Amino acid sequence: MESKNLQFLQKLEVLPEEVSAFLYSKELENYMSDISKKFGLNIEVVNDFLLEFFINDFNFLKIEELIKSQISNQNFFNELYCDFLGNIILPLAPFIKVDVEKEIKNRNGDLNKYLLSIEIFNEVINDKNFENLLEVSSSLDKITDVKEEERVSLYFLEKDLVQVLKSNDSFSAKKINGSILYILSKNPELAAKFSRAFLANQEKLTTNLLIINNKKEEPTIANWISSFIKENGSDNFSNIALAKFLTSSVNCLSLDEGERRLVRKIIRLYRNLSFFPDSMSNVPIEEWEIIPVDKNSLAPNDLLKKDTDSLKKETVVLENKELEIEKVLSEDEQKIKELELMLEKYPNKSLERKAIENELKKIKK
Repeated sequence: MESKNLQFLQKLEVLPEEVSAFLYSKELENYMSDISKKFGLNIEVVNDFLLEFFINDFNFLKIEELIKSQISNQNFFNELYCDFLGNIILPLAPFIKVDVEKEIKNRNGDLNKYLLSIEIFNEVINDKNFENLLEVSSSLDKITDVKEEERVSLYFLEKDLVQVLKSNDSFSAKKINGSILYILSKNPELAAKFSRAFLANQEKLTTNLLIINNKKEEPTIANWISSFIKENGSDNFSNIALAKFLTSSVNCLSLDEGERRLVRKIIRLYRNLSFFPDSMSNVPIEEWEIIPVDKNSLAPNDLLKKDTDSLKKETVVLENKELEIEKVLSEDEQKIKELELMLEKYPNKSLERKAIENELKKIKK
């Protein structure tokens, strides 16, 4: 049994951290207990279903054989099989790349019956993400001037955002993202203030005039968002809605590729900020962002992971409209930074993560 548990842990190490967060949650424990009681199975048997499913690379046929071998009345097999997949595996499907929906449908299972498990999974992950964000931000409390960070963030959102969006260097966007996320971890209600500043931005984003309510308007950031809301409403929206707007809106028809990228960015920024934290649902903490950052850039909230001396030396020079940074790191401080970045690659309770944490403790002594 130890060998099987070890195989299971090794499997978890290569999967996204969201998987481990759910599998170690109280909510999953409740689902396992419900299945145990409903079908008269020992909880260890149900736990074995889970272990075997992961160890055998999510093979439906093998878990089917195992479940059938553990129940005396085969008339209950289909219901047990679908309950196991729907309540425990379905929420993890996007992360383990398995078509659980199709398998449940093939067994004539009712997918609607298991929608609650997906909602509960999202709540678990959101709670975990906020927990992680608070842990990181708490270490910066003594060295970060929150009022100054707020002032600088508001300035860029309302007055100097286009330069940040156009820049090939992602540092500015990551710095502002780090500041905003840090502030929101302390004062979530400030999201509305940031959103108002962004929606008031009068910088010109593109070249041609916009048509809104049959009137020609300047192509400012504020007016671009108004154009999008006019066509799509003020509720949260999907990437499909965004893509449709960029390809079919009259205001987007004359855009060149560079301008289209800018419009895509400010609409994503609108979603990230106006619907925060829901906009970050199912997004790993290291990928949280307000200002969209190109995929080939590092994680947007790297500021939250910088060491104390580096953070103290970061200054924002508004007069020159650019960010300047001085990095003075000793060998130990550089090593700490590298190890902290490595931690992000491994889930909680993994052997690799424990080894890295031990090394960090040695260096920090």
